[in-house]
Amino acid sequence: MIQKKSILTNPNLNHMNIRKSIIIFVTLSIIPVLQGFDNNASSIYRNLLFHNGSPVFYSQLFNLVSFLAMSLGVLIGGVAIDKWNVKRFILVDLICLSIFSFVLQFSDSYPIILVQRFILAFSFGSLLISFKVFLTEVLESKNRGKLLFAFLNISIIGTLGYQLWLNYFEIDILNLSISYAQLQIPFIALPLLVLLVFKYLSGPKKLEVNKSMSIKYLFRPKQRILVTIMIAMAILLSFANSQLVSLMNIQVLAGYNNEYMLAIPTLSWFVAIVLGVLSIDYFGRTNLINFGIVALIICSVFNIITSFALSSSAISLVLLSLYNFIVLYAISTTTVVVVLEYLPRPVRGRGMILFTLFCWLPNTINNGVIYPFIKQSSYQVAIVSAISLTALLIGWYLLRKRLIETKGLSLNDIKNKIEIE
Repeated sequence: MIQKKSILTNPNLNHMNIRKSIIIFVTLSIIPVLQGFDNNASSIYRNLLFHNGSPVFYSQLFNLVSFLAMSLGVLIGGVAIDKWNVKRFILVDLICLSIFSFVLQFSDSYPIILVQRFILAFSFGSLLISFKVFLTEVLESKNRGKLLFAFLNISIIGTLGYQLWLNYFEIDILNLSISYAQLQIPFIALPLLVLLVFKYLSGPKKLEVNKSMSIKYLFRPKQRILVTIMIAMAILLSFANSQLVSLMNIQVLAGYNNEYMLAIPTLSWFVAIVLGVLSIDYFGRTNLINFGIVALIICSVFNIITSFALSSSAISLVLLSLYNFIVLYAISTTTVVVVLEYLPRPVRGRGMILFTLFCWLPNTINNGVIYPFIKQSSYQVAIVSAISLTALLIGWYLLRKRLIETKGLSLNDIKNKIEIE
């Protein structure tokens, strides 16, 4: 009997036809779209808790459960997809999420909502890291960059859907007669996702010959360049995002929180996604990242100068919009795509956990130590921009002559080029 080859056991992983690539991409995109909607819908519930006079710690506990469950999901998901059958893991996760989401919607008691929140956030964490790794391995080389770029940002559909829902129907959140269970209605799409995944993701995942490969593999002499690149990418990503959030908060505190100001992040995100999808497989990953570093260095210098010389809200708004666009277009997504492609297949899931930790450390330093300390300073914009400028220069130095262009290359070719370097 002739056994049908799986797309996951086929050595020519990167030669999947474009039709199947699109079907799998659209199918798996349902989860991040739902997450985008859920992130915004959950804010309704937190507002409702406050409006109904619930204790403050109810909202804080809701956020804490979400964060811990998401982190645990990423951790377990990253290990599981390297060690176990990835198809079975994804399907079991999706089925459990569907069942629990359906059953728990029949109660609006706070303890049940916390249980549902934990399951939902855990599933999002484990599924998203699984889908990123899976798509990296099965998409054809020619379209891998653009489809990964789109997938990493597809949650904007859920975000825009939420905003359209509120604005088009002119919904007043505080006077909205709606339960948390009703906010979970969009998750009826999950059973459809399970069926589509079950049909098109054929076959189990086979690891490479070295099934016992551990995370220590990344710290071998030939792989140290990869760890250096991951650290540099984490510095770029963390400080760029932290400066962006800090500058936006400064603008809001300064009284620039009009409707145009609040629309900037979403508009920049959308434009950056479209241009990024069109650019990443045309210009290449290296060119995008180098462009982003140079452009952000120039923006940081301008931020420092204008913070002393000018006080125009219009100029500040333009610089913030430009900075936001560059971060989203050239840095935040492209760095993740590069790390996914650089990591060897047997440790790709655990490697993404390591990269997440690399990003977490500078984020913690920024948000927990540096920015609170300078919060009351009249030179806050200049200090934040100077810190970001320093991080950009460090990242550029670490990446100098180490970045390898992956446009159009198979994953095996990328691995070989990294080892040769």
